[in-house]
Amino acid sequence: MRIFLPILICVVFLFSGCGLKQPQYSATLNNLTQANNSTTNSDQLNNSTTTNNPTPTIQQKQITNKDQRDTQVQPKTNVSFQNIFEGQIDAPLWLFAVTDDEGQVVLSAEKDQEIIMAKFDPNNPKAKLNWKTIVSKNEVGGIADHWHVFAHGYNYLVFSQPNANSAYAVKVDKNLKRVAMNHIVNNYEVPKDERPPFGGEYLITNDMFLVPELNGVTAAFFLPTIGHKLFRMDKDLNVYETKNIGGGSLVHGNGSSAIMTKNGFDVLASDTIMFLQQSGVRLLQYDKNWNFVLARELVDFNNQSIGMVSGVYLGDGSLVMHSRTNINAYGRGEMPPPPTPGVLADDGGNIARYVFDPDGKLISTEYLYEGTKAHRPHTALLNDLLITTWDSSDGGTTLRIDKVKY
Repeated sequence: MRIFLPILICVVFLFSGCGLKQPQYSATLNNLTQANNSTTNSDQLNNSTTTNNPTPTIQQKQITNKDQRDTQVQPKTNVSFQNIFEGQIDAPLWLFAVTDDEGQVVLSAEKDQEIIMAKFDPNNPKAKLNWKTIVSKNEVGGIADHWHVFAHGYNYLVFSQPNANSAYAVKVDKNLKRVAMNHIVNNYEVPKDERPPFGGEYLITNDMFLVPELNGVTAAFFLPTIGHKLFRMDKDLNVYETKNIGGGSLVHGNGSSAIMTKNGFDVLASDTIMFLQQSGVRLLQYDKNWNFVLARELVDFNNQSIGMVSGVYLGDGSLVMHSRTNINAYGRGEMPPPPTPGVLADDGGNIARYVFDPDGKLISTEYLYEGTKAHRPHTALLNDLLITTWDSSDGGTTLRIDKVKY
């Protein structure tokens, strides 16, 4: 998301609920696997419908906030990481590294409001990239934000137009040839009972994530004061259902993402994307039809904003989650001071790596980058290679490769 703080900080503060402590939960993570391991069939696609999840009744557990020092614990599993490469990539922003079913790594990024893609060789990471334009500015009027996954033998992307009320889904083959594009959101009018207190007549499209499904993919767009509105698509990008996740005790903010699992979906739900405001991350589990199952807290520390999260499950069931983390945020209930008129503040921070054991317990925290300039970390796994990408407000993007050791 491109945030212009002088205009949006107070409005987003109200929309995201970032000044409020989100309820915490106790639950057990079971049978968590990577999306590529899923073999279960889902129901056949139905005609387009709109459904909402009811607010669940959950046994709440009081969890006390901890200081960052408490996260510097010795790992209790055999997982470790050996860095083998970190360097700049010749792409301006919004860098994704995605692995396909043939062991290829495909990059996507944005340049001059266009989506570009290139194949990347992790064995020769310094090789010059052959970028191809997939969606041009002239074609759609510009691009602002996108998400990229691989599923069903194709690369799938979703992107927003700069006006943030229109979005497209794109299907690209392994040779980086676009085979389909569908205008899935166009001035989508949000039902009145789903709108935030101020504004929100139309769905915001420049805050989204994309996740594979067994028979397609799902794009999730930020729905202030609730969570996300899902647009479920078949393999040919036809939307067959819209559905909300979040709301009530499950309300969450933008800067979230999701992982497909054997049993459904795990949403890494951040409280808010606002880097000045304390934000934790919860794991919200859903079944294969996006019905809520359980929730638990992953991280939440006093005066820290943890957002823009993405993650992947390793071979032993451990979860690796990356985030943009600001360790000097205002606490819950504290309103940050108003911005200086005419000054655009940067919302960058550290790039943090949190590792959780298969039971969901935090075992280590590491900062891949320390400073105030980094944004939008994304995470991919290729066999035993963990690939992390992020942007810098100074310009340019970074790609890092770590070898996972068990």
